[in-house]
Amino acid sequence: MRELLLVRYGEIFLKGLNRPYFIRALVRKIRYAVRDLGAQVWVHDGRIFVNGFEDLDECVRRVTRVFGVHSVCPAVEMERDDFDASLAHAFANAGKPIFGICLGIQTLNKAFGGTLEEMFKKRTQVEHLFREHLCLTTEGSVTRSLFGDTFPINSRHQICVDRVADGFIVTALSPDGIVEEMRHETLPIYGFQYHPERMRGEYPEPPDGPDMTRLFAWFVEQCKKGRKRNETD
Repeated sequence: MRELLLVRYGEIFLKGLNRPYFIRALVRKIRYAVRDLGAQVWVHDGRIFVNGFEDLDECVRRVTRVFGVHSVCPAVEMERDDFDASLAHAFANAGKPIFGICLGIQTLNKAFGGTLEEMFKKRTQVEHLFREHLCLTTEGSVTRSLFGDTFPINSRHQICVDRVADGFIVTALSPDGIVEEMRHETLPIYGFQYHPERMRGEYPEPPDGPDMTRLFAWFVEQCKKGRKRNETD
């Protein structure tokens, strides 16, 4: 396994509309800094990685001197899609509840045989990155039972569920038809394209959306029920 470095950047850049632009600019600066070391710089899931370099110490020294870089540390290289899929199936086979958010719902759908659509806004002409819109729930939606038929949610994605995996049903859509929630028909597996964890606390996103603390409390109860069933089996 070749050496792989994970670049950590300052927390101040992790939020807000400028995050994608900052990451691209930072990647350009890092590539320039290590241009003669044979290194490769790439981004996956919002994280910056460096590998292929000839001199580890010199590479670390140069990268850490780039403005905006917080630190550099070793990273374990793996095929994340395969790992996440195997983890999802292990939980499903054990009957353990799963709560997938954003990349989570995409991972679940792909792991169980569904497909994804990248850059779907080219087709729909509707932007879903750093936006807010209504969530339209359907029968069987957990959030409908907690918050009603429709409510405002945040939107932070450019990839969406395309063909829904067998065994799953859609329980909420955006006004333009993008899957916002889905669940398994028989197993305690739930996916959310939006970010319910950001819809609580002092500064919820969006500010007029429901407090999703109740949703997480509901999921904790599902986990407790599952644990009790396992203890009695």
